[in-house]
Parts: sequence; structure tokens; C-alpha cells
Amino acid sequence: MSDKWKKSQFLFRLLDVSTSVWTEVIVQRLAKNKEYQGLHLVFLRGGTQSGKMFEIGQGGAAKGCDTSGIDLRPLVRDLSGREYDSWSMQLVVELLKHGSKVVGLSQKEGDTPLHCAVENALRTGWVGLLEYLFIHLYKTSERRNLPDRFGDSLFHLVAKKSGPAAHAKSVVDVLRKYGVDPTRKDRRGCRPVELVPLTNQQMAEKRGLLSDVALAWEQHVKVQQKQQQQQQQFQQQARNIPSQRFPGPHFASGNQTQARYFPTRPQARPQPQPQPQPRAQFFDPSRIFSASPRPSDSTPFFDHSKLFGGPQVSLSFFSIARKMVHMGTNKLPQEY
Repeated sequence: MSDKWKKSQFLFRLLDVSTSVWTEVIVQRLAKNKEYQGLHLVFLRGGTQSGKMFEIGQGGAAKGCDTSGIDLRPLVRDLSGREYDSWSMQLVVELLKHGSKVVGLSQKEGDTPLHCAVENALRTGWVGLLEYLFIHLYKTSERRNLPDRFGDSLFHLVAKKSGPAAHAKSVVDVLRKYGVDPTRKDRRGCRPVELVPLTNQQMAEKRGLLSDVALAWEQHVKVQQKQQQQQQQFQQQARNIPSQRFPGPHFASGNQTQARYFPTRPQARPQPQPQPQPRAQFFDPSRIFSASPRPSDSTPFFDHSKLFGGPQVSLSFFSIARKMVHMGTNKLPQEY
């Protein structure tokens, strides 16, 4: 940092200048002159803006200004040096939040902003830029798995680039968290794990890490496919079951009443009830004198008044007995 910025750090933190003034200063002066230390100072070194005080690393005096006029392409390439690794990607995130275009986020021809973020994360160990892109700009699986112009996915870049094992693990954890496919092949038909050279212990650890991630991904895909098949079978079975409807509550609309119908589960069919067996008919003597004549009988039922009423008629014992049997009793009158 030049002596000019060292002497003015305290002054910039105390200034409370409008965002429009900071926009003009940053776009026209700092960015065009490649004063990246100054950009870091006014964005991340703390300060006061609109009466609010920002701590170091959380904001600065230029918080809220418009950076849509800043091209990130030369800035990212200039900040690829080791002396800027401690804050370069944090500054890029702040510029994106304030309006800079993500299209310019590239370090070489043909790579995507995600490839640029992965490459810088492998070098610096800071994955904040990569997570910011996943959360705010690359939200779908198709966009997250886009290859660069060479056909390499984000995991291919992890396999090819050298760096500390801790940095590689941090990047792999973020890629797994946001659903990046570790088994996708490049143009030559190679998976990322197949591209890791076994030159030293560090590369061997990286190969083991990518192998474990690929295995976990394949198991996850199998579980998802099985769940989808079960869901499709359940939906097919639900379509085959005829739905019954019943009238729901009526809602008055003007002078008309509309009925709503709601689907219900199919009701169980009623089981046939066993028919009761007819009980045995026993002889009832009281029916002799009270029952009506049978419709099937051609002759009228015997009238006992003809036997005992009216003039006395001398009848033989056998005729009386025959008439008594016809009456349904085997008892003779006491007078006989």
C-alpha cells in the first residue's frame, strides 16, 4: 500500500460522504487507475455511511454506492497475485453486491465465473465467493454443472489443480453441498477421480477424497431413482381406484345454490347377511276355531255348531270320531 493510502485510512473511516460521491470517486478514479488498495480500504476497512458505522471486514465508507461501471475481468486478473490473497475475493464479492456484472468474472478465456471462483478458492482457501455465486446467481443444477470450453466440470478443475489438501477439501464440501455432479465425464470420457496423478501423498489424499464423493453421489442417485419409481407406482395405483363423490356443503350465490363435491375414499362393499332359517311350525289348537278357511280347500271348514247346536241328530260313534279328527283333536265330548 502506498504512503498516500496509509495516511488517509483514518480519515476515510471518519468521512460520511453520500453514496453518489463515492460512486464517482470509485468508478472514475480508483477502478480506472487500478488503485485496488483504495477499493479495499473504502469497501472493507470499516467506516461511516449514512450515519451507520461498519466494522473492519463488514463494510466501509463506500457502502451502498453503485459499482455497475467496474469491469471485473482486469480486476480479477490483476488480483491473482499472492500479495492480494487475504482480501482479493472478499473485495470481488462486495463489488458484485454493489452492482458489478458477474459476466466479467473470469481469469482466462473460456472459463465460467464458477470455474474462476473454484480456482481462486483452491489457491486462497476462501470459499465465500463460490457460495455467493451458488446462492444468488447459479441456483439450478443445470447451471451449476456447466463445463468450461474444454469440457471440464468444477470437479475436473479440483482434480487438475494443485494446492493444499485443506483447500481442496473445503471446495469439495461446498460443491457437494450445492449438488454438483462429481461423476460427470469430460470430452475424453474421463471422470474427475481418474485425472488425479498419484505423484505424492497429497495427491493420493485428493484422489481418495474424490473417490468417496463419487461413491456417495452414486448411492444418492440410486435412492432418488427408487423413490421416484415408488411414487410413480403409487400415483398409478391411485388413478386405477375409482373415486366416489358426495355432495359437500352448499354455498349460496345470489338466488342460486351451488353444491360442491369432494372426492372420498371408495367405500367397502356391504357383505350379504345370512338369511334366518324358518322356525318349525308347531300345532296350535287355538287356530282350529279362529283360523279362516284355507283357500286351497274346496269344502268349507267344519263348523262345530252344526255338531252340537240345533236339533239332536243321532250319529254313530265312528262318524263322531271322524269329525273330531277332522277338527284336530282326539278327545271325545264327555256326554258321549
